[in-house]
Amino acid sequence: NTRLAETSLKLRQALDTARKARRSADILIALLGDLNACTRVSDALEKASTRLMDAGLIRSFLGGVQTGGFNLVYEVTPERSPRFVRVGDEELRSMILSCRSLTGMTLSTGVFVYFEPESDAIGEDQTFLSGVIGAISSTLRRIQMESTMIEGESTLRSALQSASEDKQKAEEALRLNQELMDSSSYGLCLVDQDNRVRLENESSRAIRRSLDISGDEILDILKRDSRPECRELAEAVESRREAGILWHHHDRSFRVEAKTVKVGGWLIVMFCDITEAMEDQRKKVAYARMSMVGNLAASMAHNMKSPLGAIHGFGTIIKD
Repeated sequence: NTRLAETSLKLRQALDTARKARRSADILIALLGDLNACTRVSDALEKASTRLMDAGLIRSFLGGVQTGGFNLVYEVTPERSPRFVRVGDEELRSMILSCRSLTGMTLSTGVFVYFEPESDAIGEDQTFLSGVIGAISSTLRRIQMESTMIEGESTLRSALQSASEDKQKAEEALRLNQELMDSSSYGLCLVDQDNRVRLENESSRAIRRSLDISGDEILDILKRDSRPECRELAEAVESRREAGILWHHHDRSFRVEAKTVKVGGWLIVMFCDITEAMEDQRKKVAYARMSMVGNLAASMAHNMKSPLGAIHGFGTIIKD
């Protein structure tokens, strides 16, 4: 009978232990289910504290994460309704130390979980407490990492969109510049900091071909030519100084100007065919000279006519 009584007592104790373990496992499984469905830190803290308090395991709860130089804290106590607060490290430390019966931990990742067990038996069940703390901490860390990844993806997406918009604007500006250059009656040639032709309209290509200086490496081409105009233009391109050159080639005349561009240290070279303008100017000068000669002849005739008229009149009187 004594051995049967001892065996019965051990069986009842084992059964109680198994029931407690079963209950703890059920609570932990339910807690994990609640936490796995959470996508925000606030939801995870609220569900964890509610699950543990409804199960009668804890009297108070304190948990949260470090973010932006502050600590986002969710606090539940018998004396105060649940609340979210943002506090500094010193204030958080004071909140933890104000209740000596709190158990929990602060991780190096900035996640912290503390609560006050409802009974000493629960407080002594280190396996269960470690499981609860680990579940809450890992969930908060997961949400924190997902949030960081989402923010990173959003930042990357914004950066890519901004880069795409900037590229589109640059392409539109380049097309607009090309259209403006093509519509110009002047030959326009943009030379970059490496003395290479980066942008040019058709008028510039045609004039450079007629002057025998076509090609992208404009400085090298000019230096290989011994003509005075080539040397003067090469000095302007190399030193990035302004210049104006009157260039006569065969039966044509050109005005070549070099001007610096403020952006990127580039240089713009402008070519203008002034053959017809110079021919018109020569015609105007010749016409002006002929007009002067005609006016002079008319004036001389008028001046000679007056004394001749007087002589003729007096001669007629004398004859009579």
